[in-house]
Amino acid sequence: MNALLSWEEGLSLLLKEAAPLPPRKVPLRQAAGRVLAEEIVAGAPFPPFARSLVDGYALGPAAAGYRLVGEVPAGSRYPGSLAAGEAVRIFTGAPVPPGTVTVLPQEVVELGEDGRLGILPETANLPARGYVQEAGSEVRVGEKVLEVGKVLGPAEIGLLSALGREEVWVHPGPRVALAAVGSELKELGNPAEGEGLVASNLYALEAGFRLAGAEVNVLAVLPDRMEALAEGLEPWLKKADLVVTTGGAGGGDYDLAARSFRGLGARLLFTRLNYRPGGGVIGAARGRTLLLGLPGTPSAALAGFYLLARPVVEALGGKPPGPRRCRGKLERPVVRERRTRTFLFAAAENDGGFWRVAPVNEGRGPLLAGLGAGVLLDLPAGKEPIAPGTEIDFILL
Repeated sequence: MNALLSWEEGLSLLLKEAAPLPPRKVPLRQAAGRVLAEEIVAGAPFPPFARSLVDGYALGPAAAGYRLVGEVPAGSRYPGSLAAGEAVRIFTGAPVPPGTVTVLPQEVVELGEDGRLGILPETANLPARGYVQEAGSEVRVGEKVLEVGKVLGPAEIGLLSALGREEVWVHPGPRVALAAVGSELKELGNPAEGEGLVASNLYALEAGFRLAGAEVNVLAVLPDRMEALAEGLEPWLKKADLVVTTGGAGGGDYDLAARSFRGLGARLLFTRLNYRPGGGVIGAARGRTLLLGLPGTPSAALAGFYLLARPVVEALGGKPPGPRRCRGKLERPVVRERRTRTFLFAAAENDGGFWRVAPVNEGRGPLLAGLGAGVLLDLPAGKEPIAPGTEIDFILL
């Protein structure tokens, strides 16, 4: 554990332990954002019947003239078949009656008081059944419509519902246990804890994990005592897929995360990575449960979430793990000295396929570092400023 690993090496060690969670059948309404764990083959056609694409008139076989014999609103069905010279008023989405030769939009038909249809001359150029959507024209019976590994978004959920799927097999989002560590910390709304600082990382990380699709269980703030950490974390090593602490990950006398992980029987993967901010980060595993000790400084904890924690959540949920890397030109200089590889919060704009990036909130403190940021600049170590116009690697948040 003495070797100082790069960020990529540390992330690789975590991802080797982060196999996708076993599939689970869930109600369709709970499947949004999840990864499909079964192949979807259509058991019925869509649309299930030939339907009108317009408000208009369905015409039976050709005749010298047509008379109106009924009406078919959407959601209903004409009780018989159309004979020669018969027509029905039909509305968008309604099933066309058997015997229908074509559907004409209402704009080209004049209905007389005697129920006779006057059809305007321009209908001669209209395609036969051009305003009819045939049964199975979108999805055929037996057609494979979704593959394993597809992330279910609004379009996929809509398709599954149209095909009658009430439940679907997916990889569930991981269960995350999240704890802030520090005797100086308190939760919101607890004045009894005196002059302590609000554990803001707890709230920031909870938001991040929820947005990433995890089920988050927030633990009480844990003081800097080994027995408190063991008592607070031990139950979750059997219930959670990922246990995350923030604070106590450094090398000081009261930084106990690594020791507590080891004391709980976890196998340490790393105790520090070669980057800033937040290289003092701990990765460990016990059985199928991963443990991640993030720093307590807000900017470092947030960077650790994007660089390490969110990719693990994605992998456990069956998604290709990020982060996504890009390259763009620097709009403003980076003036700070960088003793090691540094990730810097920045804003980014894609201008016609070319990215422009600029640091945000430099020098404003760690709590404000991530405000307004959309990327993390990946900066090499160096003492000299980085000039505008320099091409820079960055990571999308």
